[in-house]
Amino acid sequence: MRREVGELIRQVKTNEFYGLGVVLGYRYTGSPVIVDDGTAAGWRRSRDYVPNAAPGCLAPHHWMDDGRSLYDLFGSGFTLLAFDGADPADVATAHEEARRTGVPLEIVAVPGTELRRRYGAALALVRPDQHVAWRGDGWPAANLLLTVSGRAMADAPRDAAGRAA
Repeated sequence: MRREVGELIRQVKTNEFYGLGVVLGYRYTGSPVIVDDGTAAGWRRSRDYVPNAAPGCLAPHHWMDDGRSLYDLFGSGFTLLAFDGADPADVATAHEEARRTGVPLEIVAVPGTELRRRYGAALALVRPDQHVAWRGDGWPAANLLLTVSGRAMADAPRDAAGRAA
């Protein structure tokens, strides 16, 4: 009986047990607090997990040389990952925008080129839930932190039904 039940569990539950893509591989698309970089159209759900640093995806994990997890470097608010080659002026602009808007931002300088290749940009902004909110090679001129924190929507004019106009 045990053998029969064990075989039945293997047959029925294998997809669930080995479906890491369902757990970790989802992506927010079309979200007003994610800045799409044009890659959302090509994204597809999968049972198999393939780390992806596109906006809306869970930030890919990495073990740092000192043994810490990349996630250990994330702050309790937003985290800006500044990879090798990131322009210090862009990092300073991000810091100033965080100060001006009051959006909590931890800035983490990430050495080496491996993670820059994996993230596909010089800068990656990670939300408190460890999802990539934005990535790019230069800090945008718009109020990025207000957008990804939802505060831009909160300040938007509303119609009679309370929807952002």
